Amino acid sequence: MTVTLITAGFLGLLLVILSFNVVRFRRQEQLNLGAGAEDSMLFRAVRAQGNFTEYAPTMLVLLAALEYMQAGYLLVVGLAATFTVARYMHGYGLGFTDGSVPFWRMFGTLFTWLSLLVASVAALVVGYGG
Repeated sequence: MTVTLITAGFLGLLLVILSFNVVRFRRQEQLNLGAGAEDSMLFRAVRAQGNFTEYAPTMLVLLAALEYMQAGYLLVVGLAATFTVARYMHGYGLGFTDGSVPFWRMFGTLFTWLSLLVASVAALVVGYGG
């Protein structure tokens, strides 16, 4: 379960970074609760954090299951690396920029979905004994 553990470590660090970013913008906008206006950096930071928490747990469960079932090492490492880099890209693009350069968010989303799709299909194949 080493790959999953290391991936969880990197993703945990990202969650802390995204959370600090929310606090930073809440202080700037003097807002204790909520997400602010939809065009604000606070709103973007809150959504970056929320989006992360929507995807990361499912991927970690899939990685742990694949690793536990001894799926191909390169598959598990590749999925873990792709997902982790994608989440950092997305978090940066949504939570730390004004959105004028959609590259980070767009490719972060694409590679998040791709890694989640491959991991899900791999879990079904491994689960059914394929």
